[in-house]
Amino acid sequence: MKKLFLLIAVISISTGVWAQKGKVTAALSFIEQGALDKAKEALDAAFANEKSKDWFNTYFAKGKFCQAVFESDNPKFSSYCADPLAEAYAAYEKALA
Repeated sequence: MKKLFLLIAVISISTGVWAQKGKVTAALSFIEQGALDKAKEALDAAFANEKSKDWFNTYFAKGKFCQAVFESDNPKFSSYCADPLAEAYAAYEKALA
């Protein structure tokens, strides 16, 4: 009985971790599709979570997002980053650290 409880606890914890890391993967996918509004929502959710906020891939996705904001012609997206290139550079540095 203890083993079953332990197994259920481990699965529950790992599922929560993967769910937030899935937000990062979704954000990268949205960036590739050009859906920067959805990518912003996914990144905000990933940065709000304790488990995924310090993950290197979260910062890589933020760098890609800020770079895409800079390259976008849509004025709606320009409000997402104050200085997109500086934020992208800082995010890429944090991902490599």
